[in-house]
Amino acid sequence: MSRLVRAAVNDKGFVSFSASPVNIVPANHDLSAHPPLEAGAAVTEVDNYAARIVKYVPAEVIAFYLAADKLFAPVVNLARPDRTDHVLVTDFINTHGQIFAAIIFALALLATPLYIWRQAEPNQPWAVNGIMATMAFIIWAYAVQGGIFSGNGLYDPRLASFTILVFTLLSGFVVPGMGTK
Repeated sequence: MSRLVRAAVNDKGFVSFSASPVNIVPANHDLSAHPPLEAGAAVTEVDNYAARIVKYVPAEVIAFYLAADKLFAPVVNLARPDRTDHVLVTDFINTHGQIFAAIIFALALLATPLYIWRQAEPNQPWAVNGIMATMAFIIWAYAVQGGIFSGNGLYDPRLASFTILVFTLLSGFVVPGMGTK
């Protein structure tokens, strides 16, 4: 199974919207061939609604973000009185945590479409997948109380839950078309 949502055979546009399973181009098919699929060709692989939801979420980038973002979260200074070096490091991180949070968010944000592009097999519609994965990353980074949001007073758990629910519901409808690469 491919990591990316595959293009629908019958859709020549950039993207379409469907809740039902769609026929996809087999992995070994040459898209430059004319016609794109032989008449009557049996296409057995499908990316259904649930598979599209799962594939659009960049779990690997979100896992990196979760771990890296918490490295610089403010902490209570639990250093022993005889260890001033720990106090200096903790104070530095606590003082500059928002800068670190912004750098980590930006790094993961830029890495998301690059990661999707590198995961794409030849002729896969990585652009639609990259856009959807980047949107999913932003929403998930917000939902997990990323430091860039919570440290600036921008986080609201109700909004986080709502955006996750809406994205999850709607992302499965997005089907890349044959006009994307």
